[in-house]
Amino acid sequence: MRQSTCGNCKKTVPMNQLFTVFEKVLCTECANQELGGYQGKQLAPGDVSREVDPTICVHCQMDNGNEPYSLLAGAPACESCEAFLRHRPYPAWLKAAAFSLLLLAAFAFVHNWRFVQAYLEWNRGMRLLQKGDLDKATPLIVAAADHVPESKELDTSANMFRAISLLKEDKSREALQLLRQCKKHWPNNPTVNSLLLQAELGAAFDDKDYDKFLAAAQALLAANPNDSSAMAAVASAYACKYAVTGRAPFKKESLRYLDLARQKAPPGDPHFRDYADRITHRLQTREIITREEYERRFPPNREGAKP
Repeated sequence: MRQSTCGNCKKTVPMNQLFTVFEKVLCTECANQELGGYQGKQLAPGDVSREVDPTICVHCQMDNGNEPYSLLAGAPACESCEAFLRHRPYPAWLKAAAFSLLLLAAFAFVHNWRFVQAYLEWNRGMRLLQKGDLDKATPLIVAAADHVPESKELDTSANMFRAISLLKEDKSREALQLLRQCKKHWPNNPTVNSLLLQAELGAAFDDKDYDKFLAAAQALLAANPNDSSAMAAVASAYACKYAVTGRAPFKKESLRYLDLARQKAPPGDPHFRDYADRITHRLQTREIITREEYERRFPPNREGAKP
């Protein structure tokens, strides 16, 4: 055990009984007197600290004479205490708590796996959309929404992409129902509004309501004034009106809008070319047939196919 002297009273006491008070080493009595005037005042960290005797184990208080112990976490410790602390077994309550936390984490992971799946599928779907692969993207987006049915945003997105796929298959009435649901959630979304007009004009064509078909096509063109598909839709509606009535002004308007659409369409676009061929056939024959029937009669790359 080491001894040291109080800076005030000069008394020699064991080192562990000394305090450093404002950088002065004092015994317990002198330290209390020094701090008496600071009652109720805020002390800064380090203003008061206890002296540590490096020859006394802080855990079992074993005296090592004048030889200092090795430090463990900054404090002197004898060999026995150091060995015990370094190899101390975890208490049963801590092991039980750790096991419970692992179980809870595993349960949370399994319970929330559907959110992880939805995130991964949504991202894959978005990457495919950026590449223009709608057919492969749509099932992934729909699957993401199915994993998290409580998400209205995901459900609406899935319905929109389902509707786009249905429109590609000429299933306008089915697409119309989905897009009306989308509009309730996204009333001012320009993409939904444009798709809704496309579905309405498709449904009107299926119903042979060519006045409604023309009105929807004109509304679509008003919303997309430079879109070749919208111009072709107006040409198609006027062609239907001409086929039914035989009135020349309808044919003239159809040809005018078809010419405007050709000027705006991407060069060599096969989808626009096929649409324009069907409109031309309708004007030449005054016969209104579906795309499916047209492709059956005039299959591509076969004799009799339209140019």
